[in-house]
Amino acid sequence: KTGKIIVPVKCITKAFISDDAHIVRRIEEIVTTSLDELMQKKTNFSGIKNTIKKVVETYVMRKTERKPLIVPVVMDIVC
Repeated sequence: KTGKIIVPVKCITKAFISDDAHIVRRIEEIVTTSLDELMQKKTNFSGIKNTIKKVVETYVMRKTERKPLIVPVVMDIVC
């Protein structure tokens, strides 16, 4: 348990901003940065999901003036 993101963050959109690739890339960057900062402290799945929802919602609202449904999926695989 290193507290690091092993697989890059992936943003999947359905009929919302799929035609605007730079927004999707920026969302992935923002989420990665936010999670890196969050993982410096002790956190749990709930905190991770809430952080993802908050940063994505804030960014998308600012860029598109729309409020999408955000469903964060966090996977924890320990080998």
